[in-house]
Amino acid sequence: MKLKYIESFDGLRGVAIIMLMVFHGSYGYLKGGIPRVDLFFVMSGFLITYVLYSEYQKTGNISFRNFYLNRALRIIPALIVCVVLANLVWSVSPVPELADRTIASLASLFFFANMMPAAYLGNIPHLWSVSVEEHFYLIWPALTFFLIFKLKGRARIIFLFVTIVLLEVFRVVAYHHSDTWRWGIFWIYPYAFTLCRIDCLFTGALIFFAFYRAEFNYANLRPLRYDNFYLVVLACIFVISGVVINFEDGSWLGGGFVLTNIVCALIVIIVLRNPTHPFLTHRWLKWLGVRSYGIFLYHMPIFYGMEYFRLKHDYVNLVIVTIIRFALSIGFAALSYQYLELPFLKLKNRRKKGQVVPPIGKPFEQVDSGSLMPGSLILRPGFQTNRSAARPSSFTSHVD
Repeated sequence: MKLKYIESFDGLRGVAIIMLMVFHGSYGYLKGGIPRVDLFFVMSGFLITYVLYSEYQKTGNISFRNFYLNRALRIIPALIVCVVLANLVWSVSPVPELADRTIASLASLFFFANMMPAAYLGNIPHLWSVSVEEHFYLIWPALTFFLIFKLKGRARIIFLFVTIVLLEVFRVVAYHHSDTWRWGIFWIYPYAFTLCRIDCLFTGALIFFAFYRAEFNYANLRPLRYDNFYLVVLACIFVISGVVINFEDGSWLGGGFVLTNIVCALIVIIVLRNPTHPFLTHRWLKWLGVRSYGIFLYHMPIFYGMEYFRLKHDYVNLVIVTIIRFALSIGFAALSYQYLELPFLKLKNRRKKGQVVPPIGKPFEQVDSGSLMPGSLILRPGFQTNRSAARPSSFTSHVD
């Protein structure tokens, strides 16, 4: 099964990263941000499954060592720079009283940032989503190799569907017990805890097996006449829900998330049907999408640090500082991509060409998700403060 480059995904990430920065710079005027989280989890689940199944189809095995090493080369270098940057601007950032730079740094680098109130994470509360993604990476190769890939056709679909339903039931239960499921600084919060968000990643895998199966030459999806209309309608729902939904709202945490999950899944399916969509393949959107991982990582420390220059109730100053925030975030990410991320991507590709015998399976020169989609698979907004600390991390200071 040959991996197919899905060009429209780059543009989709480009649109979402701009929406993400607008949300995080809205000073609380935009309430949501949820659909962007779910959308990128769905895409990530699809792409990682795509990569692993392609290797399995070609070799009958999965190289666990190569998978984990490739993920580390793609994710960790820029993550370290993000944490260093956060520490450099920590003293001028308006972080909550509970914020602790040591806890925040360790939680982010060792991927347990989604297991505590965001107030502890200071100016990097958004990195909870990286933890969720890494936990998925940790279990998914083994789960697919030893179980899911062994199942046939409909059995895979049923297994994944039932698993998603059970995870969503757990999310509802976690919501009703979120005030009691706390142990010290650790907290099972239904917005960020791994088992409460991994259902979207499983949904991406379900889409892969339902529509992109190798036995149909991964061409089971075809553009339909009204796809553009459907995409516009779904995009409107996506944007409106991101503006009006407060993720602390019990109607969403108590089960409404199923609807946003479905909207995100439908968007991904339509984009898969149109892998070279003329809007989503615009060069500027693709450029942003390719660098979206860096933009995601760096924009929050930069946004927090720029609060030092904000003048209370001065809206001209707000506009100027916002423009500078956007420019610095995109510029820093562009430099990071060129001089940090690309060299590690090239190192990863050299490893594939020069590898000998992996611990499980035969040598296989696969394209992993970081190369298939040159930007990032990790793009989600964060949250801040304790149970009010679980609000999306848009700023609330200096504005009436």
